[in-house]
Amino acid sequence: MAKQLLAIVRGERMANKSAKGKPSYAQMKGLMNYIAYGRYEDRFDQETQQRGLWLDHNGNPAAHEETLHWAKEKVHRYSYEHTYQLLLSTRYGGLTAADFSHVLQQGSELSDMREWRLMMHQDTQHRHAHVLFFRDKRLDKKSFLTWQTAVFCS
Repeated sequence: MAKQLLAIVRGERMANKSAKGKPSYAQMKGLMNYIAYGRYEDRFDQETQQRGLWLDHNGNPAAHEETLHWAKEKVHRYSYEHTYQLLLSTRYGGLTAADFSHVLQQGSELSDMREWRLMMHQDTQHRHAHVLFFRDKRLDKKSFLTWQTAVFCS
């Protein structure tokens, strides 16, 4: 697999704080529900189907509830202040979740991203992956762009 076939379509950072400045993963939980089910609500009817399977940084499947628990623990137990969401895509077909994870692992030294959750979607013209990871300190724009260029554009 050639790394240059991948691209970060979007990268977003969220602060894991409530309006009162206390640790909160409510916004993250809503995002995770949206990625998994296509909606933000906490309650889903029995007919709601998950749109993909969560995979950890080792490629192991993780249930949605387990992934929510992982995120909550990162915010409340380990006090990670920032959540990052990446949308990875390519216009070239055939890439798997393992391909996306491999590229992320290649850049873990630059980004200090050692652990993440990834969900593949094939509900658009191009297969794409949503990646979530946490950091205790903000990744500044220059460091992010250096990481992005080194990992996805080389």
